[in-house]
Amino acid sequence: MPALESILELLAGPLDPLSRNSFDPGHLTVGAFAVAEGQVLMVHHRRLGIWIEPGGHIDPEDVSLEAAAARELLEETGVAATLVDEGIFDIDAHDIPAARGEPAHRHFNVSYLFEAELNPVVAAAEVLDAAWIPFDRVGELTTDAAVLRAVAKLNSRYRR
Repeated sequence: MPALESILELLAGPLDPLSRNSFDPGHLTVGAFAVAEGQVLMVHHRRLGIWIEPGGHIDPEDVSLEAAAARELLEETGVAATLVDEGIFDIDAHDIPAARGEPAHRHFNVSYLFEAELNPVVAAAEVLDAAWIPFDRVGELTTDAAVLRAVAKLNSRYRR
């Protein structure tokens, strides 16, 4: 089932789609694609072992999904950025394996686009690494289809 239909079904369901304790089928998460000078900020996700955009769970104090994405970006990389558009940049639904007392479930990810200065990053303890990656080198780090699709959109939007 495509990601949008999956998210709409989740929102219409009986469980709280924002609760990180909703596992059947899963819950909403956010992502932040931050760009600067033809590069995108990526994190090496500790649990999944892959390079993806910064992001994570929505906290009760987050006033919006955009605010949650900006918070996750800052927490994971130390980078503050400006939201580019009010709208959603990308959506994806992906499987999360069972771990740390949680069953396998799905993350229904809503990503936003941010612009930032090309400043040094500081990888938080929750990620293995964080780095600015040129758009055309992202495929050397990850084969994640959702990330590659989003970076292709970035490349076409910011192509110089």
